[in-house]
Amino acid sequence: MKKESPMQLATKQFKLGRPKINLKATPYKETIEEVLFWISSGQTLRAYCRQKNKPCYATIYSWMNIENDENSIEFSKRFAYARERGAEVIGEGLIELMNETPRMIGEDDKRIDPAWVQLQKAKADVTLRLLSKWSSRYSDKVIGIDKADINVQVITGVPQQ
Repeated sequence: MKKESPMQLATKQFKLGRPKINLKATPYKETIEEVLFWISSGQTLRAYCRQKNKPCYATIYSWMNIENDENSIEFSKRFAYARERGAEVIGEGLIELMNETPRMIGEDDKRIDPAWVQLQKAKADVTLRLLSKWSSRYSDKVIGIDKADINVQVITGVPQQ
């Protein structure tokens, strides 16, 4: 018999390369609850999927898109709700970021570090921009009515002559 190298033994134990995406896999209830908790606590789905032994990003979205499946529809609705809660958590984190004690510079004449101020502004700006894209609650867009036919009838109770 031929002796196998340590590399050959390692590849037999663990398959190398990207894991295969199983789009037909049925999700475990624990995994679904874990994903929903992760998203509702303001974390990203990609960060969840990067963890060891977690399902792939595409697999989670495929669970939400199974046709004619009540569990899939329910998971999709709960996921959207978790995204809204996650946006709130990120918004609250933004308030905490803005309430941080500023970093001071200078030995004799203490003043706020301008580089720190710029960094905080950049963090806040990026966070607000992402929140406005992810949630309509944080968006600056005003939805209006264009060229609508609106008829207003005012009833005053005063008899007409």
